[in-house]
Amino acid sequence: MTKTKTKKVDEFKQFVKRHPDLIKEVRKGNTTWQQLFEEWYLLGEDDPSWRKYKRESSKQSANKKTEKDSDEKTGSELFMQIINYVKKLDMDQVQQHIEQLNTAIESLQQFLTEMNKNQNETDGMNNMRGRRRGPRNPFAFRKD
Repeated sequence: MTKTKTKKVDEFKQFVKRHPDLIKEVRKGNTTWQQLFEEWYLLGEDDPSWRKYKRESSKQSANKKTEKDSDEKTGSELFMQIINYVKKLDMDQVQQHIEQLNTAIESLQQFLTEMNKNQNETDGMNNMRGRRRGPRNPFAFRKD
């Protein structure tokens, strides 16, 4: 009896492989594996209701080819859009924006250099006063 059940389950698995849209139906929550198995067991594999779930290799390969062609078109269309965009750019404006960005970076560098210089001077004065440089150790205890 167990062999018969195992055999039927294996046959059902093969049936599902030939009808991959059944997996989608179960994942969507439209049905359960138990319900599908019972319908398959009662109706058989040749029932017309299974046709909508059946894999059609020629149809799928045609769809894959169409998808591949559309992906290639999308890539070439994107490339053409980029080229057209670059053609429309005003190089004088691009140069002006680059110069503004360069000026902003130089100002930032100068600000950071001066902040660093001020920090070093403050550290030097603290060292002259006998203060320790760097963060204090929160675990340093003195004996009483």
